[in-house]
Amino acid sequence: MDGSLLSAALRYAELGFHVFRLARMAKVPRKNSRGFLEATNHPTIVRDLWTQFPQSNIGIATAGLMVIDIDPGATWQDAPDNAHLLAMAGGIQRTPRGGFHYVFKRPEGRSWRLSVGDIAPKIDTRTDGGYIVAAPSVLPTGRYSWELALPMRDELPMVPELLGGMLDEAAKAADKKNRKHQIQPAASQPLLPQIEHPEVGGGEAPTKRYHADGRERRYLLTSELPRREPAAPIDPTAIIEGERNVTLFGIGAAMRATGATWQAIRRKLHEYNRDRCRPMLGEHEVDTIVDHAAKYPITQAFKQRNFDRDEQRAGEMLKTPRKAGGER
Repeated sequence: MDGSLLSAALRYAELGFHVFRLARMAKVPRKNSRGFLEATNHPTIVRDLWTQFPQSNIGIATAGLMVIDIDPGATWQDAPDNAHLLAMAGGIQRTPRGGFHYVFKRPEGRSWRLSVGDIAPKIDTRTDGGYIVAAPSVLPTGRYSWELALPMRDELPMVPELLGGMLDEAAKAADKKNRKHQIQPAASQPLLPQIEHPEVGGGEAPTKRYHADGRERRYLLTSELPRREPAAPIDPTAIIEGERNVTLFGIGAAMRATGATWQAIRRKLHEYNRDRCRPMLGEHEVDTIVDHAAKYPITQAFKQRNFDRDEQRAGEMLKTPRKAGGER
């Protein structure tokens, strides 16, 4: 594949993959973009996008795909059975830090989600709602490259059934682990008909209940029915999968525009990641977002405000008479 980012983006589109622009030398979407929501495989649009910003890295939206993302230091793939499953991938990409992306087609009807470390430590997955950075994109740590080039999207092999079973089990385990972070709605109580009962004098009206097959069970007073606890409100502040990178980057860039230091941005983004991202991003991924946000320039308005403030302070100091001993 040609080393030009434009040529590569056009080639991916030709193969049927949906691409979008990432920031230069970074893994996050370009500023003021909608990320993978803008992904397209229309050649005219792709050409216009990369002609306008030719140094933009390339993102491939992973909707309809399953990408096994192996970080450096992982050992799960060293097992012979697992290595054999990964060898069935339709595309294999090496990342700048020595990790790998194994690209498969996602079968219909499988409820897999983006995950971090659910299969095994340092093994992530990218599917609906996510994306991968694609060669020949460049990061400060190096360049992405294909060990096995992508075929036509329609020709990608399906996830092997054994690997699919692992993904199913990992998803179930993750759901169980994260259940404490999720709000479970109270089970709905079916409405039961109220009838008159001549043997009940005064008091409340009885309620008639039935078996599943329609046979009458017995009479219950309303007070005997199980009480339904009101559902707790859904947390509107949670940052969900598919929005975490873009949201954290937007916060960091906004902080940088007002003069925040790298350390302040990093502290705040890790705080947001810990308290609001569901599930959390990896520490290295958050640091990458911090590095990119910290490269944005401080706005001219903020610089002018600081200059005016310092000039005013200097004028006030000049107007203040000196005390004995040189103090003002």
